[in-house]
Order: sequence, then C-alpha cells, then structure tokens
Amino acid sequence: MEKVQTESSNGVTKLETLIGTLGGLNQQLSAEARNLTTALRGSSKAQGDWGELIVRNLLEKAGLREGEQFRVQETFDAADNGDERQKKARPDVIVNLPGARHLVIDSKVSLNAYTDSVNAETEELRKAAVKRHLASVRGHVDELAAKRYHKLSALETPILS
Repeated sequence: MEKVQTESSNGVTKLETLIGTLGGLNQQLSAEARNLTTALRGSSKAQGDWGELIVRNLLEKAGLREGEQFRVQETFDAADNGDERQKKARPDVIVNLPGARHLVIDSKVSLNAYTDSVNAETEELRKAAVKRHLASVRGHVDELAAKRYHKLSALETPILS
C-alpha cells in the first residue's frame, strides 16, 4: 500500500512539473505570436518578406524546386515605362513554364486593414476596415501594373487583359 501511494505521489509530482512546463511554453508561444503580429502589422518590409516566404513555401509544397522550376529575387533591366528612376525590376519569383515561358509572381500583403476587419467589435468598424482593405488591394494591383513585368525583354510572359 505504501509503495502504491509513493508511486502515486511521484506521478502527481511529475504531472505537476509537466503542466508547469507546458504553461511556460504556452506563455512563450503567445508572446512570440504577439511579437510576430506586431512586426507584421508595423512594417511593410516585414509583411513583404512574410509574403515572399509564403509564396516560396507554396511552390515547394507543390513540388517545384528552386533554381530549376522557379527562381527567387532575380534582377532585370526594367521595361521602358517612361519613368527614368526605375532602371531595375526585381519580382519576387519567376516560375519557369514549358516552352521557355515564364510566370512572374510579386507577392503583396494587405494585412493591417484585413486584420482590423476580422477583429472589429462593431459592424460599422468592420465595414470601414473592409473598405480600407479593398483600397489597399487595389493599390497593390495598380502598383504591380505599373511595374510592367510583361514588358521585360529577358522574360516571355503571358499577357493578361
């Protein structure tokens, strides 16, 4: 009986230690998630880097290999778009397609207003955040269109209208 009671006490002690460790890990994970959220919401560069990471992971999970089926952060002479300041173009990813064709991927992240819409406490705040999010997405589309990736002479890209 004493042996069973001792083993039970030892088991409870081990369980309490394990629960304490898990609690500490949970607090650490929560703090890291808050830090990531703060970094992503505060820095356009961090959002862009995160978007590029997501694109790369998606391509790799689809079975594409970097350096063979896709290339990352390659610099090209920019297309003539009337802007003397833009001499170089650097899309996030170039996917190599059959027939020596290419697909340009330039990731954009519109995170702040989207997060605000998801976390809005009232319908009025949600609608305002959705409008800001849509404006951000439209701004990204316009920005990408101005880059004129389809005009890069080193690439053979599909033209979408």
